[in-house]
Amino acid sequence: MLQISDRALTIIDQVRVHSGAAAGEAIVLFRQDGGVGFALRAPADGDHLIVRDGQAVVIVADDLIEPFDGWLLDFEPTTNRGAFTLRRP
Repeated sequence: MLQISDRALTIIDQVRVHSGAAAGEAIVLFRQDGGVGFALRAPADGDHLIVRDGQAVVIVADDLIEPFDGWLLDFEPTTNRGAFTLRRP
């Protein structure tokens, strides 16, 4: 299963809230042009949900569940903004 650091979950939850997510919507990680994209949507059949305080915060699209098994999504703050990182711990 993809692991998500507390720091990344906090930032993702802030993005979800500030983006005006409707009830049941969360940030989804999906395949995009050979990489990983982020978007806001409701879960689909087969997706994996990562829940925080009873609310789905992150959706891992079904086609990424196996390839990212054991990986870590983190957020590295920088002087300007910061960036998400995805790596094997």
